[in-house]
Amino acid sequence: MTQLLDGRVARSPLASARPRRKFVPRLESLEERAMPAQLLWAGPDGGHWDNPDYWIDTATGQPAGVAPGVSDDVVIDGYSNDNSSVTGAVTEIHSLSVTHFLHTVTVSDGDPVADIAPELTIHGSCVLDLGTGIVVHGHFVGAEPGSPADVLITGPGAGLDWHWGDIDSIHFVLDPGTNSHIHVAGDTGGGHSSLTSSAIDNFGSVVVDHTILGLSDNAVVNHHYWLLNDEVYAWFGGSSTFLNDLAGIDGSGGTFQVIGTTNYWYFNVTNLGAAEIGGTYPVTNYVGILIAADYDQGVPLPIAFAPAPYTRIPFGGALYVGRLMEETFTVFMGSVILDGTIHGTVVTMPGTVFVAGTYDFTTGVSGVGTASIENGSITLGGELLITVGNISSGVPIASSLSAVGETLTLMPTSVLHVHNNGPTPAGGWSQAIITAGTVVGEFGGLFFTGLVFWYDQFGIPHTWFVNKNSAPFLTQYILTVVSPGGPGPGPGPGPGPGPGPGPGPGPIGGEIP
Repeated sequence: MTQLLDGRVARSPLASARPRRKFVPRLESLEERAMPAQLLWAGPDGGHWDNPDYWIDTATGQPAGVAPGVSDDVVIDGYSNDNSSVTGAVTEIHSLSVTHFLHTVTVSDGDPVADIAPELTIHGSCVLDLGTGIVVHGHFVGAEPGSPADVLITGPGAGLDWHWGDIDSIHFVLDPGTNSHIHVAGDTGGGHSSLTSSAIDNFGSVVVDHTILGLSDNAVVNHHYWLLNDEVYAWFGGSSTFLNDLAGIDGSGGTFQVIGTTNYWYFNVTNLGAAEIGGTYPVTNYVGILIAADYDQGVPLPIAFAPAPYTRIPFGGALYVGRLMEETFTVFMGSVILDGTIHGTVVTMPGTVFVAGTYDFTTGVSGVGTASIENGSITLGGELLITVGNISSGVPIASSLSAVGETLTLMPTSVLHVHNNGPTPAGGWSQAIITAGTVVGEFGGLFFTGLVFWYDQFGIPHTWFVNKNSAPFLTQYILTVVSPGGPGPGPGPGPGPGPGPGPGPGPIGGEIP
């Protein structure tokens, strides 16, 4: 029996798509300095970061006579030095600001062999505004062939602020407590900024919005919080991966949230944590649309994650699996809560739960809604949860799965679970709870749970049954509740419980607590 839970308790046992390095803290002697300084790059093209002759103290306008240290704010400004590229050596600085820069900042320790320590540690903000013109960008790159340069961003008030330019062969580690913003301006002349052969490990919070970004061969792992906040065009290249990890640094888990009508996030997404594509239930007053290169949940391995991952798409939310909806959303573990639309093919494996409608993790209450599948088929190998509720006039309404014109395939392990949230009216009622173009197979089990399902408000017992009605290009499952003296049950997908106030489980299934 699959349970829906909301807490995050464990780190993922999986490695990210790119090997990570272990950072070992070390102490280094620093130059004697009366106070921290803001140092401006003034070196020649190809100059090295650690040369003390290439820096100006902005407070005095005079040569600093020292290379940047752990307390210094480093400024590389294209308006002050517009024809110079710089190579950074192993160092720790307080902050880095690269603005209006059309050339290259190379992060290197001078050794082509991968090392344990990060090439650059920033204890505050890292601002990358690499470029100013149409199609012309600056570059922030690593030097070691085949191994991204490690840039650790850590400390109070720290974070990455990427506004423009190309990043190549860089591994960012965004520590707990960091707040980062990716809002990479694109070009009206047809060019775009890019992220290439790079990796991001996020243990803090990242917001991505108003971004035009080319992708190629990247690996992003979100351990805490990652938000797509509209007008995101991160596309090109199908080799980039995005892992929403099982557990975050504080035990709450990786949360991936999508808000806004345009979020072209062309990564191969794997969700091991919590994914909210749209407003978080019961807040459903804004939309969230995600277009991914591919999207899967869990892993095809005989292991259990605690808690199980989930993807929730509320009313107004939509997931497009593949640019042309040609990919498959495979649910290996956990649950999918759908009151919106999935464009593409959906497959749920045994042991999973597909909730048609809403589910509130705080209260453990499911609600009615419509789960829509378009531009692809759906295969159910686990449980399908349908909820019956009462609208304000007392008339009941049930949630539904709509796959009009599509094929619904029912594996032998599939279960139809109908949960009632209120009493049945005296007159009985009926409603289509599943609609598809074609249905292949039958449910392996059918059962009801909930409140006062067998008796109406007058204490009169009722009878339920589910009929399957088929016509060319249209198949429906009809849920019907009748009062005594009404028609008897017709053919249905499985045996039903006998009269009584309690639930009657079928052969397979589980109840959401």
